[in-house]
Amino acid sequence: MAHWRGLHDKGRGAGASVGDSPSKSFAKERRWLPQAPKPTSGQLCLLGVAFLWGTYAPALRFLYGLPGPPCPAALTAVRTLIQSSVLLASAVAQGMGSLEGRPQVSSNGANVRSKEGAGGAGGGLRQALNFVAPTLLVGGLELGLWNFAASSTQALGLEFTTATRAAFLIQATALLTPVLASLSGERPGRAVWTGCGVALLGTLLLTLDHAPPAAVSANATPIAIGGDACIFVSAFFFSLATVRLGKLASSFPTLRLAAAKSVVMALIAAGWLGTSALGQVTSGQPVTALWQGYADPLAWGAILWASLGPGALAAFLQTQGQSSVPAAQSQVIFSSLPLWSALFAVLLLNETLGPLGWVGGLSIVGAGLIASRGKSA
Repeated sequence: MAHWRGLHDKGRGAGASVGDSPSKSFAKERRWLPQAPKPTSGQLCLLGVAFLWGTYAPALRFLYGLPGPPCPAALTAVRTLIQSSVLLASAVAQGMGSLEGRPQVSSNGANVRSKEGAGGAGGGLRQALNFVAPTLLVGGLELGLWNFAASSTQALGLEFTTATRAAFLIQATALLTPVLASLSGERPGRAVWTGCGVALLGTLLLTLDHAPPAAVSANATPIAIGGDACIFVSAFFFSLATVRLGKLASSFPTLRLAAAKSVVMALIAAGWLGTSALGQVTSGQPVTALWQGYADPLAWGAILWASLGPGALAAFLQTQGQSSVPAAQSQVIFSSLPLWSALFAVLLLNETLGPLGWVGGLSIVGAGLIASRGKSA
């Protein structure tokens, strides 16, 4: 009997005492098992940004499909005006406070100036990418400029290509963002680079799933190619804005920085619209030609959503998320954008998604899971 009891106690494992119940023993052993990392609040914010951005291209394609849609200048001006008004009102209600930055060090080391490579062209580029604006006004001016360049060229491109194709092409950011982050001195981990590569592969599969579209507006192939080129240019500016936001987001309050950026975008867009209106007047055309269907409630509904969802709310969530998540890892999370865009394009625009598209979409989701385990130095 004693011999049997000894064998029984040995079978419990070295970590289990005689008085331990099986459930307690299992709980002790479970502590040694590898646990899946839980997403941080910053990562969840950025996932929400990708979801909201995924609705942007379908909303604009829906808008361009209506009779008498706005020209890109009118669309960008109206959208950024609404977006900036909402964010500015929220910031004022919260209390704008001082325009001076509040120096602090975040988990991603955003406002740590690089001491390496101070000389030469490479050092100058690194210093420029790591520049910490002395005031909220300067930071908002820079981010507003990059975001306006990105959104305006994207609006131009979406006039001549489909929503799904544009969402795939914009994912050139999956490669551009980690490259720019590396030039700024960040060292994305192996998992982040792997995630970026898988995300880019998934984007290519999604692209191959769709034949080149017929020209969406006016004439044929040359215009469609020009639309694709605009999307690629937009991808570069979005990548630059993502990297620079990562450097500035920890230095200023989230809502104030998002509001300052949006106000700058609205002012530049208003200047673009004013120039376009002046061109119409000098050529003898009515200003209403810039948006012939301005009385259509469906058009206003699409613009309101593009302003408040992918605009104001996404700007706040991105600033909040990138205050703790490095730029390269953020971009992998953003790579889920074409998956969301494709789903909304299927629901709203009857665009189809084939087998390659679904494989690509699942690859992008997997890329996000891979990169979430990586860290940047």
